[in-house]
Amino acid sequence: MLQHGTRNLKGKVESLDNQQHGNQPADSAERQPPSAPAAAQPQAVTYVTVEGKSGRNTAHELAREFKWFEALSLLINGMLAIIGICALWVYNGQLKVMRRQLDQMKVSSSQTDRLITEAARQSESARIAANAARSAADTARFALKASTTDFRQQVRPYVIIESTRANGPPREGIKLGIESIVKNTGATPALDVQVGYYFNFQNALPCVFGLPWNNSQGTSMDIGAGLSRSVRTFGERGLTKSEVDGINDGRRIICYSIDVRYADIFGQAHELNSCSFYKPPKAGTEVGEGDLYLWACPKSPIEPRKNY
Repeated sequence: MLQHGTRNLKGKVESLDNQQHGNQPADSAERQPPSAPAAAQPQAVTYVTVEGKSGRNTAHELAREFKWFEALSLLINGMLAIIGICALWVYNGQLKVMRRQLDQMKVSSSQTDRLITEAARQSESARIAANAARSAADTARFALKASTTDFRQQVRPYVIIESTRANGPPREGIKLGIESIVKNTGATPALDVQVGYYFNFQNALPCVFGLPWNNSQGTSMDIGAGLSRSVRTFGERGLTKSEVDGINDGRRIICYSIDVRYADIFGQAHELNSCSFYKPPKAGTEVGEGDLYLWACPKSPIEPRKNY
């Protein structure tokens, strides 16, 4: 708008200038007497003054337009100022709300930290209590297991080979027989007792133990606490003269193996192995070394046992 007003003013000034030049008489130059040419003078700047009624109208219109422009600018600036104040008021309210929320978050964070610390402390206490309880349970379980094991060891059956002997001195034509006395020395019965045995001739000690299982009777029995049972086995044929001579002069050795398997009242299986051999009697002796009782095998895989 200001540029438009300036262009109108310039146009009006140019119009007034043309009018002034137009009102001058055309023959004014002819009325001037000729004069001698003068030296060139610098041209002076001519300022045109707007006078008259038309100039005053132009200035009035300009002033009015400037007033409208100023009023509109003030109105716009006032509206912008109001909008800015409202925005500041809104921002200030939001800032206050955010500060309150921040304070609440700080309080909540502090409470959360305390809760986390308390939870961690309680968790550690619970872990310690759980470890103590587990340790106590393990101790009780081990104690119960040890007590149960001790109790079972105290009351279980214990089967031993009380004695092993031949049915008589080796003689030609007589079947050699060997009898073992199996005794339960425990406090409870030995159940489902099965006995396997085997005897043969060997040329030297130690006797071979661990021969195939041979339960010739194919039966089982129970042996009560403190009771004994007799187990006997015989050769398939009578001894020959050469076998008898070999036994008596030590060239042939009678080796006997027995394997006893049984169960206790708790269902636990047990096994007993024994190995023994026959020594021929010395001349003039009836008991002691060389009698009918067999001796425990030397270097056998079972605990050596001295027979009665």
